[in-house]
Amino acid sequence: MEKDPNGVIPIDEWRTDLWLQAMEDSSLTEMAKKAYQLWKLTRLESVVLSDEIKRMLLNLKESYKLLLLTNGDPQVQSEKLDHCSGWNYFESVMISGNFPYEKPEPAIFEEAFQRLHLKSDECIMVGDSLSADIQGGVNAGVLATVWINSSDEDVTDVQPKPDFKLDSVLKLHKVLDKLNSS
Repeated sequence: MEKDPNGVIPIDEWRTDLWLQAMEDSSLTEMAKKAYQLWKLTRLESVVLSDEIKRMLLNLKESYKLLLLTNGDPQVQSEKLDHCSGWNYFESVMISGNFPYEKPEPAIFEEAFQRLHLKSDECIMVGDSLSADIQGGVNAGVLATVWINSSDEDVTDVQPKPDFKLDSVLKLHKVLDKLNSS
């Protein structure tokens, strides 16, 4: 398919076309549309913020400015945030599809710093992607990078090297305590 999901056609139409291609029969158009909608709903069911995460975010929001910076298509990411009520936990949300750049490019981080009225060295980057989140934080000159590695992935020689590694975002308070005491 010659079409690009990055702004050429709406994401739902593009993904429905993928289902059509997979079924390789144009008489299955309605089935492809239904299959895509079912897949989309099923996918959204897994987008959940646990009560622990919600409490953590609310507690953090009392002392820190929180910004969600995510790569991806605005419609897809907005649907995820709508589904889990994620908008409520952040002062600002930035979805890279609304910008001419994405993580790890420093420009999107600079926009985030401006939105929060903070300097780069007053911010930390917390994320699960070494190539987008941690590299982006390094490129942007943040105070610290925190990699959330919830898998059993070997972390001894990862690149880029995060300042902190956690197996759960729920342990973030330990990093914040350490940063605040130094």
